[in-house]
Amino acid sequence: MILVINGEGIMRFLSPASESLLGYVPEEMVGRSVFEFIHPDDAYRAKTTLQRAITAPGETVTVEVRAKNKCGAWRRLGERELERDRRSESRQA
Repeated sequence: MILVINGEGIMRFLSPASESLLGYVPEEMVGRSVFEFIHPDDAYRAKTTLQRAITAPGETVTVEVRAKNKCGAWRRLGERELERDRRSESRQA
């Protein structure tokens, strides 16, 4: 699943794989905070990783989290690579 979020964790793009992994079509998740779906025990680590990606352009960081699927069950999402895209800064409002 490809996920693009802004610096506040708002989802800007999700690939169609979100439906098979979490049960949501992309349109149901875009515009919402990624942290709505992350397990509370993983939220701090995910926020720290996001901040590291924001403050270190070009560096790739990874994080593993549990995400809530549409049925309310937790699904472990494997390592994810986060890389700050300098081009996205000018597109974010």
